[in-house]
Amino acid sequence: MHRFTADDVRFQVSDASRNRAVREGRRNVHAYMVCDKEPIGLHWKDETVEKHVDENDMKPVYYHPLQTETFVIAGTSTPVTEAKHIVAANEKVFITPK
Repeated sequence: MHRFTADDVRFQVSDASRNRAVREGRRNVHAYMVCDKEPIGLHWKDETVEKHVDENDMKPVYYHPLQTETFVIAGTSTPVTEAKHIVAANEKVFITPK
């Protein structure tokens, strides 16, 4: 899915796999977003995604193994382990914190 939304999401990073990626300088899959319910695919246009994010005061989240040890809120470096609601679109993730 290129665009989706989900509720009650947990953000997880495998420390061992992250350390291996950093040590070897190679990418590997070691960071996940986990939810108990099936994510819902979105057929929204970019403008609709932006409007939803703005109206719900959602925060952008990112993870980069060479820069952070966990997912963080962009611009604040506040660690994120869970979210009430997320929207993922265009390789970006926005959250409503719990």
